[in-house]
Amino acid sequence: RVGPTPAVAPAPGPGGRESEPFEALVASGRSPVVLSASAVEGFPPLPTYRATVRNLSDRSVLRVIATVVYLDASGAPIPGEERDVALGNPRSPVPPAGTLETSFLSRVDRAPAVRLVVRTLELGPKEGAGSAAPVEWTNPRREEELATARGR
Repeated sequence: RVGPTPAVAPAPGPGGRESEPFEALVASGRSPVVLSASAVEGFPPLPTYRATVRNLSDRSVLRVIATVVYLDASGAPIPGEERDVALGNPRSPVPPAGTLETSFLSRVDRAPAVRLVVRTLELGPKEGAGSAAPVEWTNPRREEELATARGR
């Protein structure tokens, strides 16, 4: 099946905590989410990748915009083949300390592996904040993380 699957129940995060305050994660230079992805075999005509979004923060993650770095069989980035992908659904947010497993399609053939780098996150308001507007977080380390994903 291509598409999102429901977020799983929260599980303890690093250090046994369920989640960490969003502000503390950002202040320490850490991303509020951890992303991973792998190729799914047998999905013609377009290549398919399974992605996992792990929310480390105390706020719900409504949507993640990530840059996909496509890698060839040797693990080297495929030149000119980076694309942004949206992960998540504001109607079904990833809860604090929760995980979302989803899939995305690609136009890039022959990319057995990918790396995901967060561009922006849309986060729900703090618990108990009422009807406060969502918060957008832009990854300040994106260029550095892209360079690492590219193997530089």
